Amino acid sequence: MEIVKIFCRFGELLKAETSKPSQEFTDIMQRAESKFPFFTSENIIRSLNAVALWLTEENLNSWLRAYPVLCENLTDKKIAVIMAGNIPFVGFHDVLCVLMAGHKAILKQSSNDPYLWKYLLRLLERVSPELAARVEITDGLLRDFDAVIATGSNNSARYFEEYFARVPHLIRKNRSSAAVLCGDESEADLDGLHDDIFSYFGLGCRNISHVFLPAGYDVQRLAFRQGNGSTDDKLKSHNAYMHNYEYSRTLALINDTPHIDTGYCLWIENSSLCSPIAVIYYSFYDNFRQVEKYILEHKNEIQCIAGNTPLHLPVLKFGTAQNPAVTEYADGIDTMRFCSKIINFTATTA
Repeated sequence: MEIVKIFCRFGELLKAETSKPSQEFTDIMQRAESKFPFFTSENIIRSLNAVALWLTEENLNSWLRAYPVLCENLTDKKIAVIMAGNIPFVGFHDVLCVLMAGHKAILKQSSNDPYLWKYLLRLLERVSPELAARVEITDGLLRDFDAVIATGSNNSARYFEEYFARVPHLIRKNRSSAAVLCGDESEADLDGLHDDIFSYFGLGCRNISHVFLPAGYDVQRLAFRQGNGSTDDKLKSHNAYMHNYEYSRTLALINDTPHIDTGYCLWIENSSLCSPIAVIYYSFYDNFRQVEKYILEHKNEIQCIAGNTPLHLPVLKFGTAQNPAVTEYADGIDTMRFCSKIINFTATTA
């Protein structure tokens, strides 16, 4: 497919841009960080590198073989993509699915991110002006679309469900991720867990926010164990992140909540899955059946699970939570299959 070749060339351009950022890209990254401090240059480049890994002929063709009825012809269908703003380029996979299915994409950016997608579209224009012309970025009200993919909070999801009821829609809600330790993890495993927790400042749905520990585990040792590299120093020197840490620390002290304070995050024993920024929840288990039962009961709240444990559930290796394959879908919903069904849909005015 010609579009596969286009995205492969685009992936090469992304690699070149991240390995030696141009002055224009450097300026864009600085503006993005000024607008939303969690969009650091390091995180922007990390996100683009993860995207570039998808964009190889082997990966794309292997992915698309699962969709033999996918229309190779371009359509006039327009799919609106409403993006979250927690991680740079977090909606790229949705846009990739829309374009691979032959449709046009209308992008509704997060208010946190008014710069990065416009720059990415200019890069795509260098590779294929024709494909770039099938992407529209809007800051206003969405109009004239045939389907919607929207990612947001649980509150916004209720609004999306009602507002987009008359068109096909894929609506994603809040999710978080968990890790299950068994007590014999290697140093490399724990380094990976540290990255799964703190990469992107812990803002992503794939970041670990709850850790299941075997009864008797030394959580103090785990909490004060520094990660590989200078991640801890970067967290401590980031004003916006540390503001969240100080806020959570103040609440814990006021409410007399037992906690472990590492100087840049709090570890709190709590059964909840989703924790605030700079807070890690943990709980103890006696056997794996307890963990499996909990996970199954909360499966609609969990994005992914990391660990080396013999759970009868899909489990990722430590350190890979923020590196999903192109074949992995947010919330376990097949976005490409959703897009492929829009081909035969007769549009309803939204």
